[in-house]
Amino acid sequence: LKIPDNLYIIGTMNLIDHSVEQLDFALRRRFLWVEASYNADALLQICKVKWDALEWDGKGFSWDCVESDFEMLVDSANKLNQVIRSEDELGEDFLLGHVFFLEAVPFLHQFLQPYSRSPSSFLFTAKGAWREPIEKLWRLSLNPLLKEYLSGLDNKAQIQIMKKLKEAFKP
Repeated sequence: LKIPDNLYIIGTMNLIDHSVEQLDFALRRRFLWVEASYNADALLQICKVKWDALEWDGKGFSWDCVESDFEMLVDSANKLNQVIRSEDELGEDFLLGHVFFLEAVPFLHQFLQPYSRSPSSFLFTAKGAWREPIEKLWRLSLNPLLKEYLSGLDNKAQIQIMKKLKEAFKP
C-alpha cells in the first residue's frame, strides 16, 4: 500500500469534545494539532466570500449594501464570546467559533429574496433588535448549542445565563 504525499486527512473537534480522549495516544501523536479558534476578521471575510457567491433571482444585493450589518454581526459575536469567556459555568473552552455565525448569510439571502430594493437595515434594526435572519440564527443554531453547554445546570441557572447570553448577542 502506497499513500500519496499529497493526501491529507483533516479532522475537527471542539475543545469540550472529550470523546477524543479515548483515542489511543499512539494514534494521536501521529497527527498535527492546529488550534483554529474564533477569529472576528475571518468571520467577516468568510461572510463576504459566501455573500459574493450567492445567486439572486432578479435584483441582487451587493456586499456594500450589507457589509455594515455583517460588521454588527461580528460585533455581536464578539460580545457573546466575551460573556461566554467570563461566565463561571462556561469559560474559554466554550467560545463559539466563527463557523457558528455563518448561517446568517443564507438566512439573510432568503429574507431578501422578495425585496426589489434595500430595506433600511438587514440583520438588526436601528435600535439593535434582531431581524428575521438573526432570530433564525439564534433559534436554530446558537440557542440549542448554548443550552446543551449548560445542560448540567439547574433550570433557574440555565435561564439566567441564557438571558445574559441572548442580551450579549446584540450590536
